[in-house]
Amino acid sequence: MICLFIGLFLSPAAGNNASDELNHYYYSGTGNNIFNIMYTEIDWQDCTSATIIFTRKYNIGPGDDAYMVFFNDTSMLNSIEALHYTGTQEEKIQYEMVNNFIGYKYMGYYYRTDDIEYGDGFCVDNIQLYSSDLEKILFYDNGENTADKWILDGFTLESENVSYNRTLMEITPHSDMTIEKGANRTITWIISITDPDMANKYWVYKNDTMNSTLYVSPTDYQSFEIIQVTVDTTIQGTWNYTIFVNDTSSNIISDQVNITIIDNWRDEWIGEDTQGGSAVTTGELQNAIYHWLEDLPVRDYILSTMDLQDVISLWLSE
Repeated sequence: MICLFIGLFLSPAAGNNASDELNHYYYSGTGNNIFNIMYTEIDWQDCTSATIIFTRKYNIGPGDDAYMVFFNDTSMLNSIEALHYTGTQEEKIQYEMVNNFIGYKYMGYYYRTDDIEYGDGFCVDNIQLYSSDLEKILFYDNGENTADKWILDGFTLESENVSYNRTLMEITPHSDMTIEKGANRTITWIISITDPDMANKYWVYKNDTMNSTLYVSPTDYQSFEIIQVTVDTTIQGTWNYTIFVNDTSSNIISDQVNITIIDNWRDEWIGEDTQGGSAVTTGELQNAIYHWLEDLPVRDYILSTMDLQDVISLWLSE
């Protein structure tokens, strides 16, 4: 075994008394002028949104060397759609949205090198294809007695004694949001953990500059559980919602979402004190179009195309 994979997935804190168990992962091999591949057939015709998630570690040489995640309709790879990686990365859970590839028959990995200098290659484990719209895992393989799931051409299934004193956890982050006062909105997080048996609790704090409030009490979670938290939109201002996740070994990770609650922009043209009251006049419509074209804020809010369509619909209804 080459040096890259000695101690693969080992905790730096694991000592002689660390509890070990057998871990399996797929290894690309390495050398000059190689083209190694592993692939499997997948069924994801019914989904509209998908994410591939896998644990990887790699050391890719310079030049044309690379490893790729591919989706294709033929195992011969004469036409390929791929995610391309080079360089060196330590052990990490990788997330990639693959909506553009939905419908391809095959999913796989390949590793190629040129005839100059090559690196140590790469390994991959805990391969999952998750559909958020179906809320289900379409494919999962942790390498444990599942090599028959893949066609291995140059790749090998390797094993290593590893410590699970440190568990890889990750939170799929949610982007910051600007929300109108009184609107119904939620923050969505997805928690993943490489060892489901070590899943423990998550909790959420709502913060401002003056105090912190426990917004969601500690709650059990499962790997790939979708966590949805309703945003409090009753008061204008900027708020931070922070989720904390731990495992049974007391490792903790977090993700913060900044929420800005603004005045309802519709009151600019549809409020009781406006020119047309609850109706939209032609002048108000022209004003709304001007703000939309120039990206001018309306009560600290930038109109979207959908917002403008709402104004037009109200104007047409009169």
